Amino acid sequence: MGQALCEVSPRARAVFERADQALGFSISRLCFEGPDSELLLTKFAQPAILTTSIAALEALEEAQPSLPRPAFVLGHSLGEYSALVAAGALAFEDAVRVVHERGLAMQEAVPEGQGGMAAIMGGDSQAVIRLCEDAAQGEVLGPANFNAPGQVVIAGTRSAIERAVELSKSRSLKAIVLKVSAPFHSSLMAPARDRVDLRPGVLRPAGRRPWPRPLAAYDAPRRGRTRAQTTLPSRVGVAPHALARDSTIRSPRTVRAAPWPAAGRRGSR
Repeated sequence: MGQALCEVSPRARAVFERADQALGFSISRLCFEGPDSELLLTKFAQPAILTTSIAALEALEEAQPSLPRPAFVLGHSLGEYSALVAAGALAFEDAVRVVHERGLAMQEAVPEGQGGMAAIMGGDSQAVIRLCEDAAQGEVLGPANFNAPGQVVIAGTRSAIERAVELSKSRSLKAIVLKVSAPFHSSLMAPARDRVDLRPGVLRPAGRRPWPRPLAAYDAPRRGRTRAQTTLPSRVGVAPHALARDSTIRSPRTVRAAPWPAAGRRGSR
């Protein structure tokens, strides 16, 4: 993951070198060589995805130096940290250390194998909520990511996820169990919440850019959004519609700077 970028972009390569130094271990080796069993662990996957996302941004700016500055920067869940870095609101070295700690906290909140996530497709949000209510049977299960109309990711205990997947077959829904190591954006992540609080004064601005209207990036740490997102559902599907309704944006164009799909061949959330 990210190796192809480094082969063609000195600026992308420098991002991985900065990440290695900030973390005190070689995230670049893990991204380029694996093994997948380690990279799938969220304590490694989160800094890996952040690093690769910023490397993609640096490679893009290097290849297209005249690229217009964006009006907004959006990020989904972990991607909010990438957006903060891209907006100049957060130094990359601080961000990569924070998301490594975030990953550690989330990994330790629920032992591996006891929680999970699944993508539910083919129904609206209310259909997915009812599915979770019927499959929970007293365990934690609920919507975690409202990605788009007709696609909602759920999270909860492993057994509840399995019941939901089986129940979805009788409700004309398609369910795909995700290869993640923890039930993100669920109440099971509560033990991790306090460890990922971005307190004012702890983190530094990047000292470059900022872009004109970067999300609500500058307010996010102060409002505690990055802390709350640990246990609350992500509604990334709402953001594009909100931007489309913004009368200050003319003929919007979007550019994705992140591993695709999800985290590429190697990776997790």
